[in-house]
Amino acid sequence: LFDHKGPLIFFINAIGYRIYPHYGLIPLQVISLTLTLFLFFRAARLWMSRFGALFSTGVSLLYIARTFTEGNMTEEYSLPFLAVAVYLFSKWYHKQQQAPTFFHPASYAFGYGICFAGLLMLRVTNAALLCGFVFVITLGLLLQKQWKTLLQNAGAFLGGFFLFFGPFALYFAAHGALYDMLYGTIFYNISYSSEYSILHYYANHPNPFNAINRVVLDFGAPLLVLFAVSVIHLTKKIANPFAWGGIVGSLVSMYVLFTNRPYTHYFMIVGATIPFIAILISQLWNQRETYRFGSKLAVLFFVVWLLSMLARLPSWNNDPFLSNYSGECLAYVSDAKISASLIPEEDRDSVLCYNVDAQWYLINDIQPCQTYFIHQDWQSSADSNMQQTIAENLWNNPPKWMVVDEPSNPRVQQLLAEQYTVVLGEEQGFSGYTLYQRTT
Repeated sequence: LFDHKGPLIFFINAIGYRIYPHYGLIPLQVISLTLTLFLFFRAARLWMSRFGALFSTGVSLLYIARTFTEGNMTEEYSLPFLAVAVYLFSKWYHKQQQAPTFFHPASYAFGYGICFAGLLMLRVTNAALLCGFVFVITLGLLLQKQWKTLLQNAGAFLGGFFLFFGPFALYFAAHGALYDMLYGTIFYNISYSSEYSILHYYANHPNPFNAINRVVLDFGAPLLVLFAVSVIHLTKKIANPFAWGGIVGSLVSMYVLFTNRPYTHYFMIVGATIPFIAILISQLWNQRETYRFGSKLAVLFFVVWLLSMLARLPSWNNDPFLSNYSGECLAYVSDAKISASLIPEEDRDSVLCYNVDAQWYLINDIQPCQTYFIHQDWQSSADSNMQQTIAENLWNNPPKWMVVDEPSNPRVQQLLAEQYTVVLGEEQGFSGYTLYQRTT
């Protein structure tokens, strides 16, 4: 089955459904969030009081909750990996403060390698902050000519990466699908991102100022605060790798998030920057004799953003990109079950949804009969070869039953018109899907 997400999200769901259908994911989500918050707290606690660390962790939780939407997203499961990266980066700089020379332990690079592989197996763009950390550490080792340490770190990073990535690669290679996995996880997403124009989006938006305000000054605001606070650090100490990590990490994250589709859940990964911001501000405050104006300005930036987020909470559910998927709706579930009840048991191995949510399959415990099984027109909009393959698969092996939502592919329209008849029309259900049965 094809989807443009890494295989780890499907592995997590497989474990959850093995525990118990639907509800088995909840304990995994609890474990993921608990680990994330614990690591946020531990990172902040290296530099701050217990109260300060708890406060910054609580703010992180509030931000994550606001961007959580319906959950079970790659961004949600990316948070523990990002939390490990933030903790290791914070712990490294804490040790670096007492070290006479620039150094970086290979064991931390090993951890970064595991985290990067985990993020790659979910959604590679979620690794923006981690990439910023690794870039700064690498550049520091190069500038200090720490060649041996650099090679040790590079080897450790690769070791950690392949330790996590290797089992996935071996599994897909054994099934003759390694390229398919890499295409869906990496190569397709490059096309998916490059074909989207954020300038076109804003130019055609009915209220572009509100759209920019939402993306940049609301959900993206912590990235601006992180950048500003990091710059304040550099005004007194230019050779501050921790602050440079904030600058590079924020810039890479801004590029990824500000130029992409402005879905709410995409910003969940920004929650990992909040303990980082808190640490930077606490350092400035502890050195307020040196950063007299800068320390106060950094606190002001954070307070203004926090009050702004709190002020927006009452209109939380009115966000136009807050995904309320129909799979959570009783009307949708009822509609999906009604349409599936018309499909004979002996035909349920030959059913395909076209432009329909994956929830339809889960609700009815039906296995899709072809590789491209959901949102085909949308997925193939970034790849003309995929569009052709989808149509060829349908013509060469047409399913006995199809659940369809307004196909735009002309060859699919032709196939439905020539070989299928409508059994349940879109006007008869909440979802607007049409159920077709093959007649020729």
